[in-house]
Amino acid sequence: MTAMEQPQGSASGIGEMIRAKRLEMNISQGELAQQIGSHVQTIHKIENGIIKYSRYFGPISRLLDLDIPETPWPGPWPASPALVNGPAREVPAVPSPRVERDVPPVASRVDLQVYRAAPHERDARLIMIEAKAVGYTTRLHCLQNISGAYAFPIVTSAMAPALEIGDEVQVNPFLPPEPGRDVVLYAAKSHGARPACVARLTNIGAKSWTLVQWGGASERKLRPFRPQEFNLARSDYPQVHIIVGKKMRWNS
Repeated sequence: MTAMEQPQGSASGIGEMIRAKRLEMNISQGELAQQIGSHVQTIHKIENGIIKYSRYFGPISRLLDLDIPETPWPGPWPASPALVNGPAREVPAVPSPRVERDVPPVASRVDLQVYRAAPHERDARLIMIEAKAVGYTTRLHCLQNISGAYAFPIVTSAMAPALEIGDEVQVNPFLPPEPGRDVVLYAAKSHGARPACVARLTNIGAKSWTLVQWGGASERKLRPFRPQEFNLARSDYPQVHIIVGKKMRWNS
């Protein structure tokens, strides 16, 4: 048990139940956080009763096979349309967060749709993502029952070495944006393929997103490099989806 996993204060009944089952299944707080798409600090706070109600109760209960009451979804976090399942379908205006409760979480489900991506012709920070599925891939465990989740390949070195060309990232379109997360931001207007920016979100301002890209650090070999920070207007890029994991190119 790590220092963070040490109980601090009085944990709630739900927190104690989660900790006991997690330890019984030999899963660390970090592993649990990764599989449900949260931060390890969130799991720590839930288990110690600091967080008493959480949108992660549902994913935790399914992963650990526990009967935890799931709090109601608080409403869509700013309109974040998903690239919905189905070939050659356009992106809807606003999705309804939906969990396929009747589908068991089977680790080998190969039904996550993969969308085509290409480098942007004029802006090296951007890529173009088509609203048309070109294949399927195996879902990450945290996306097993999430309708509207999707994947796409990394086609530029803007986020290397964290995300290399050829990696395949998987996206949950319903998680709220948080500083410190890798995200994909979608432009407000487009025809056909959608301009998008894959970057590390570092700050959420009233009118802009503050982002960081590494500008192809892997291509610089051992030479020093500096993260490139920039802002995108929230009015120009209103839709932000969270990247929850990746399939590395050499494991494909």
